[in-house]
Amino acid sequence: MNKCRCSGKREDVLKVVDDLFDSTELDIKSALKDLILNQPPYSHSADLYHYVFQALCSYFGQELPYYSDFKFGYVTDIVDDILESDFGLSINIVETIINISRDEFFGLPIEGDVVSGLLDRNDLLSLQSQFKKIQITDDLLETLEDFENEKEKDGEPSDKARKAIAYPLIKEIKEHISYCVEGGFDLVSFCC
Repeated sequence: MNKCRCSGKREDVLKVVDDLFDSTELDIKSALKDLILNQPPYSHSADLYHYVFQALCSYFGQELPYYSDFKFGYVTDIVDDILESDFGLSINIVETIINISRDEFFGLPIEGDVVSGLLDRNDLLSLQSQFKKIQITDDLLETLEDFENEKEKDGEPSDKARKAIAYPLIKEIKEHISYCVEGGFDLVSFCC
């Protein structure tokens, strides 16, 4: 399963880069130089470029006060369903947060297991407007927590379990959007 992190601690990113790419044909310094100078990337090292970009964002950017960590596929499908059924929003959260077409702007290769996404101010303002009607309180999340593992007879999560999975992520995404809008930041997301 893929996971998406909307931010990460600088030390964590650098450790991942060091651990994963100790003996690659392309070293970290070369990948960093390629990104900064907008040189064509080596496609066989696509993941390295994304990790180096994440390290750059961690170093030069503003970290969110918290990060979201969620699995693409099963969980994001539930989030999409809940956004539509409970809030009337027809949003594909993966396509929204990880907008692969933006990778070309950064010169990042789109092959590999790691992808990055960018939401600029206009994207964030549009999403903030759409998410305005969403009101998820901490009390509601506490109540739903009790139902997180509840199953239907067919083994699928119950409606309350689906909400227990989706609501915290929806609330976090809304908070990330608000934080970035209020701070004048773009939002860069990473999926690995």
